[in-house]
Amino acid sequence: MLSANLIGFLGADAKETTKGWTFSVSTKKKINNETVTQWVSCFMNYNNKVVEYLKSGTMVYVTGDLTVGVYKKSETEYIPSISMAVSKIELINSKAGNKNE
Repeated sequence: MLSANLIGFLGADAKETTKGWTFSVSTKKKINNETVTQWVSCFMNYNNKVVEYLKSGTMVYVTGDLTVGVYKKSETEYIPSISMAVSKIELINSKAGNKNE
């Protein structure tokens, strides 16, 4: 099992599906003086009071199990993909979180 914790911002409002909630979290890091954004597709199969606050731009802390795969964009282009089955989620005060950005 590959488990992880991540802190990032929601790219869009969480969407309810027949099996739970989906949302994407962006994380950023610097590689060779260039900022790279990595998106993680998250799925939460339970209700949580936090869901009503999962709006675009909200900073969150999520914990869960990761799945790594590859998305075929075209015949010659493949993009790595990361998905997370969320076991824990917390909202983070974005004003406090932006101090280091």
